[in-house]
Amino acid sequence: MEVGIYGLIGVIVAGLMAYLASQAKQKAQPTAQGTFHLRLHIAYGIIGWACIVLGIGFFIGTIFSSEPYILEIGFVMMLFFGVLGGICVLWHSNHAVSFNQLQLRSSSWLNNYQTMEWKDVKSINYNAVSGMLIFTNARNEKVKAHMHLVGLGSLGDAIEENTTWKKSDLNIL
Repeated sequence: MEVGIYGLIGVIVAGLMAYLASQAKQKAQPTAQGTFHLRLHIAYGIIGWACIVLGIGFFIGTIFSSEPYILEIGFVMMLFFGVLGGICVLWHSNHAVSFNQLQLRSSSWLNNYQTMEWKDVKSINYNAVSGMLIFTNARNEKVKAHMHLVGLGSLGDAIEENTTWKKSDLNIL
C-alpha cells in the first residue's frame, strides 16, 4: 500500500513539473508599449497555501491528542509546513520579470528589484539547484529569472535578439 502511495506522489510531482515546464516554454504577449511581464505559475501559490493549511491542521490535530510530546511535534510540523508554504506564496506573489528591447527587470521572492540593460549583460548562466537563469553585468550585479515563469520562452527570444547568447546554450529554454 505504501509503495502505491509513494508511486502516486512521484507521478503527481513529475506531472506537475512537466506541466510547469510546458507553461514556461509558451510565449508571452507584450503590452502595447512592447514590454513583456512574466510571473510564476499559480501552482506555486496553491501549493504554498495548501502547505500552510496542512501545517495549521497538524497543530490543531495535536491539540486534541493526549499523547506525550505530540503538541511539540505538531508545532514543529506547523513551522515546517508553514515556512515552506510561506516561501512558496511569497515566490508566487512577488517574483516577476519584465523586459523590453532595452532592459530586463526582476523582483525576488522578497520583492527586491534588480534592473539591467541588455547591452550590459556580460554572462547568462542557469543554476539547476535554484532553478534560476542568472544575468550578470561587468559590476557583478545580477538579475534572476525562475525557470517556471509562464512565458519564459519569450525571454529566450529576447536573449537571442539582444545578446550574443543562444537559447540552446542555456540548457533551459
